[in-house]
Amino acid sequence: MFIFDECHRSQFGENHKSIKEFFPKAQLFGFTGTPIFDENSSYTQVDGTDGSFKTTENLFEKELHAYTITNAIDDRNVLSFHIDYFGEGKKGKEQKKGETLPYHAVVKKILAKHDAATNHRRFNAVLATASINHAIDYVEEFRIQQEQKQVEDQDFTRFCRNNYQKRRPTGLQA
Repeated sequence: MFIFDECHRSQFGENHKSIKEFFPKAQLFGFTGTPIFDENSSYTQVDGTDGSFKTTENLFEKELHAYTITNAIDDRNVLSFHIDYFGEGKKGKEQKKGETLPYHAVVKKILAKHDAATNHRRFNAVLATASINHAIDYVEEFRIQQEQKQVEDQDFTRFCRNNYQKRRPTGLQA
């Protein structure tokens, strides 16, 4: 019997195939908090043959049990949180799958509601992006918009500058 934690990372390569070939009668169990579904799978094609999308279900077959973030919140294993989604437009203009809002619109909305949403910055907030490159683009957009807000609002300047200096890891340029 093999039990894999974080199987969405460790079992999507030759490793999984090798284990199954070497131990053909083994039972394999995979745990993951971020399963790979058709929507976020990658296409694999070997030597020009027909390819396929690799999902967690392809590798581990039947799901034995699902423990969702909702279950964890209900069980008090994690703190509850609130999610704001950006992308719901006016009627008839809903965002299509794979389509993203302009970075400047999202950042502008976040900056406008950040103090209220974090109880005047007593709580933290997280911005989840689709990729590292998107995160880099957001950082740049936040920098641009915060510089503009600093010009317009002295209180914003003082808080951001002091807060940034306190939290900035050593070795990074301001």
